[in-house]
Amino acid sequence: MTKRWISIWIVLLAVMLGAKSHAARPGQTIGAEVDGLPSWVLVEKMKVHPTQLLARLKVPVVDDALKVLLRKHDMELRTVFTIVPGLLLIEVSGEDGTVKSANDYIKRLTESLDVLEKSGMFRYVEYDGIDELGLLPDDQALM
Repeated sequence: MTKRWISIWIVLLAVMLGAKSHAARPGQTIGAEVDGLPSWVLVEKMKVHPTQLLARLKVPVVDDALKVLLRKHDMELRTVFTIVPGLLLIEVSGEDGTVKSANDYIKRLTESLDVLEKSGMFRYVEYDGIDELGLLPDDQALM
């Protein structure tokens, strides 16, 4: 058998066994919006996560005062990073029904960022930026 026939048989066998040719599920939206939530929003000409902020505590201890502040402003602590003492990923909820568009997410993120900065508990608070590959590798070892 030639390589071509082997390839055809492999594809046919995969299809018969139920393999899918893509990672998306039927009915799933691919692109800038997934399940009604934008996968990113533009803030200050930068792509950021629509419901998350990064913040670093001045004193790297998650205490009750922080938990009360987050709960009061409809936020929750999603991740406490150990590699950088005091670094937190904070989820900004948009489930109260008032957030319906990308502009609403931006407004909610900005308001939440201001609340956290004014609390005095953080060294810095910033948007959770989304990095993208801007260049293609040209290393001959990767070609």
